[in-house]
Amino acid sequence: MQQSESPRRLLYEVVHVLFKWKVLIVATFVTTFVGIVGGTYLVTPKWKATTKLLVQQNPRLQPVIFENLVQPGQLNPRVRPSANLVEILTGRKMAVAVNKAFRLDERLRKKATDPEETRDQIKDWMGKITSDYPKAVLIKLGLAEEEERDFEAAAIKEFLDEWVDISAAEDSDVISIGVWGESPELATEISLFMSERVAAETLELTAANISTTYDFARAQMPAVVEKLRAAEDGLGDFRREHSITVLEDEMRIKMSRLDKVEADLAQVEVDKKENIERIRELKGRLDEQESKIIEAGFIAGNSLIVNMKTSIVGLEADLSSILAEKKESHPDVIRLRNRIASSKEGLRNEIKSIVASETETMSPIYEDLVEKLISAEIDEFLYTVRHASLGETKEKIEGALLELSDKKMEIARLSRRVQILEGLYTDFETQLEELQLLEQAAISEVAIRVIDPGYVPPKAEPRWPRLDVAAAVGLIFSLIFALILPFVLEFWSDSPRASEIEDLLEKPIIGEVFRV
Repeated sequence: MQQSESPRRLLYEVVHVLFKWKVLIVATFVTTFVGIVGGTYLVTPKWKATTKLLVQQNPRLQPVIFENLVQPGQLNPRVRPSANLVEILTGRKMAVAVNKAFRLDERLRKKATDPEETRDQIKDWMGKITSDYPKAVLIKLGLAEEEERDFEAAAIKEFLDEWVDISAAEDSDVISIGVWGESPELATEISLFMSERVAAETLELTAANISTTYDFARAQMPAVVEKLRAAEDGLGDFRREHSITVLEDEMRIKMSRLDKVEADLAQVEVDKKENIERIRELKGRLDEQESKIIEAGFIAGNSLIVNMKTSIVGLEADLSSILAEKKESHPDVIRLRNRIASSKEGLRNEIKSIVASETETMSPIYEDLVEKLISAEIDEFLYTVRHASLGETKEKIEGALLELSDKKMEIARLSRRVQILEGLYTDFETQLEELQLLEQAAISEVAIRVIDPGYVPPKAEPRWPRLDVAAAVGLIFSLIFALILPFVLEFWSDSPRASEIEDLLEKPIIGEVFRV
């Protein structure tokens, strides 16, 4: 019997509590519903306008002056341009620009000092009761200091916290610029303004990078021109100072002359050896006394002989020098050879006369051998002189080649510096022209296109608050709260319950008499 009566007892308890607190339930329901609907009314209505942008990467416009030394930075595939633009759109700089363009701080100031709409007046009155008046009392008591409100900072903070809703679509290059405005027109205008402003910001960043590079190149241009001019002057001065026209041709000529001198020197050595053999043979065929007379006459200290030998030495030296510079057919070479031949013939005749004076009679058989021996001895002297002259000429040409080699290295160094500076000058000049074109073209690193402009019809209902939604939510919440509150109060109440009295007295309760 007790188990069958337990559900009835529970139902009785629930109905008992509801009837006991029926006035509180009705009051709580009405108060909560009115509070929710009234609070919703006090919320400033806002309309949302959303502009969608398509962001695509332009070809890389990173200025590079030295293409052979520096490579343009590679794009990070994990960082999309749209993510960078989201940061620009949600930055303080953008909020400051919006506040300046639409005077959001003045709107906030007007609401605080001279509210026009009823909801604003109610909120102002509530703010004065809950905040302004208590603060004024504290200021009079010296417990607080009066502070002037910064409406600009408050407007910027409110805009960033409550007005904007910026997002980039996942796996896409589309950015949604959502703006909550206090009127359809304001939401639409701010949304479109932000899309235009972000395009201008990216263009300014690109232009600033180009401008910095252009200023650097233009500032370095005079120094490069001065260094190039100095290098060119140094190369020209070196060529003029050393009488160098075409170094390669001059070295080729010197090498050709050296080859000829070495060939002549080798030929002189061969001829000298043959002449020595001839002299040995002729001496063997002559008597010892006549050979000694010829040798004595040849080496005699006769002044005429000495002068003639000295003249021949000088002529041979001149001939070797000229042959190093000119060909055999040159008139100077022909003239010197004729003079050497003439001096040689004069020396031969003088030696013959000396030999003739030293010998009283000579067999006709030996006259021809004596003349040949005299000629061979003269040739031996000429070969010795010519060998020494050609050796000196060879040393001079080799020294000149070494000097030309040093000059070649110096000219190569100076020419290389001129080429480097010419390339540097060309790079700077080309970059200046390209950077000027980029500045005039006004091309950004990212292409931004509006694919869905934000628009809210003038007569559109606000996105929030929605009174119909607030009424429905308020009705449900108020009913739940009104029904739960009595049971909470009953749970925390100290008065004994009917079930507790029955258990205590072990007698059933017939009824309850409420206090009137």
